[in-house]
Amino acid sequence: MNHIKLLSFLLFVFIFFWNEVDAQGVKEVQVTGVIQDSKSEVPLVNAFIYLKNHSEFNVLSDLNGEFVLSYPKLFQTDTLVISLLGYQKKQLLLESLKENNNQISLNQVDLSLQEIVVQPDESLFEEFFAKVIKNIPNNYPTKKHQFNAFYRRVSTDYNEYTKLVEAAVLIEDYDYKRDIDDSKIKIEALRQSDELGDIDSVLIQSFQRMGENIAKQVERMRAKSMINEGFESNFIRKARSSSSVFSEEYYKSWFLGSSRFPVYQRLVGTEIRGQDTIFHIAFGNTDPPTGDSFIKINSRNYAIEEFQMTPNESWNKSFYVQYYLKYKEIEGVYYPEKVEYRMMRFINRDIGSQQVDIHTFWFDDVQTENLQKIRPRDVLDRDLRIETRSFDYDKDFWERYKLIKKHPLDPSIKKSLERFKSLEKQFEENSKNR
Repeated sequence: MNHIKLLSFLLFVFIFFWNEVDAQGVKEVQVTGVIQDSKSEVPLVNAFIYLKNHSEFNVLSDLNGEFVLSYPKLFQTDTLVISLLGYQKKQLLLESLKENNNQISLNQVDLSLQEIVVQPDESLFEEFFAKVIKNIPNNYPTKKHQFNAFYRRVSTDYNEYTKLVEAAVLIEDYDYKRDIDDSKIKIEALRQSDELGDIDSVLIQSFQRMGENIAKQVERMRAKSMINEGFESNFIRKARSSSSVFSEEYYKSWFLGSSRFPVYQRLVGTEIRGQDTIFHIAFGNTDPPTGDSFIKINSRNYAIEEFQMTPNESWNKSFYVQYYLKYKEIEGVYYPEKVEYRMMRFINRDIGSQQVDIHTFWFDDVQTENLQKIRPRDVLDRDLRIETRSFDYDKDFWERYKLIKKHPLDPSIKKSLERFKSLEKQFEENSKNR
């Protein structure tokens, strides 16, 4: 929890130091409409509406079923998702929608008597979350395991994408009772684009010095290596720590709140998967919650299957940190399928222009036996900043790499990054073997 408090403090200092710079020339668009029942045409309240690939842009429908969702024009190729308890989830391409007055109908789904009985009533959230925390040791890894994983970092300045880093990595992790710092990461291959953002080197050095001074007061700073930084944002992995969001000491503060610092919960949707019922619960410091923070729980074993947290979600969306986790069950144990970490990027004084680093990990099937040995010299130092031209660029490797085929780069990102020259040329120029 220390690093969350640290990030919040840094945001506070940076924002007020520059008096909240107003971004100029930001191209923002919006989509409006009403959510209604497909049969009765009755407006539907508290439908959760968000962008599929940029879920920090979201809203709930009001008492008239109406919504207004604003987002950067850059995300026009994304998909609008609408989710509501008792209705089938709906996905619509933004490009297929009008800017205003869209009428979106949802179809009801039938819930069996058993499923209705196990739904967590709002008055029972405390008991529900207590079972989730109690079952973490039963639902998550208890022995050493490895993944082949694909890491991608995309940087934005709201109107354009400005940087791409991709890496094929081998990750060795342990029993979730051990510190995440004990995990090992080996980079198999890495490639980087040019930096197209407007970099203020003096400002960056000032931030680094500030971070070094704060580090002397904090037990453990977040990793300097961008790859370790992304991997270590897995909150469930840190549940053993007394300061974790999912620790027995702190979970009530984050999910249930207190009279002085209330946290509101809202059951915003369910998903029926075979014999399992997955509950989608939004939580936050507004009533109703905005949807920026949510948790999806399997009622069979009280396992967390998805989790997103946006600290200080009542702030302007230009100033935020966000964490997203998605887990998959393999032989009764839940392993990460996707980990995403978004944070403001302080590269110049144009704070407020949605300058963001988006770190994403996709994990391949887990291995628990016959693990590949990672030599100490190959382990990525969590405190090492990866610079341009740190690695050779192997074009043949990337053409064969199966994980990048499963998670290709969005065409809009590629187009934005190639506004001056091709990505292929950038990868070659930014490699060690140039």
